[in-house]
Amino acid sequence: MKFPQLLKVLCALFVHRSKYQDKGESLRNILKKCSDCNDARNTLVHSFWYADIGDAVAKRFEIRVGRGKQPYDEDEETVSSERLERDAKACAVTRQELQQFLIRTLDQYNPVLYPTER
Repeated sequence: MKFPQLLKVLCALFVHRSKYQDKGESLRNILKKCSDCNDARNTLVHSFWYADIGDAVAKRFEIRVGRGKQPYDEDEETVSSERLERDAKACAVTRQELQQFLIRTLDQYNPVLYPTER
């Protein structure tokens, strides 16, 4: 199962088992951020990279195979180290947000937590 499908299953199971609809909406918002992080990750991982020595930056080059009338598409962008750091931190914050949400919300269903999570 692909990651976006897993997020939908997680949300559906939570909403099905939870009595609190407002928490379902909170989870949807967090999972949307997770999906955005996944999209950013896939863009970075599945691109070709080269260094622009003159500008001291990294260049990202991506070729996407298309279907139909347009056989492929390409994209190139300059990616600063600051942007990579910012994106990585945003994904780490999202992971922590999801983790804290699950710990707070599922505590009633699973009272046995690791001592550091209490």
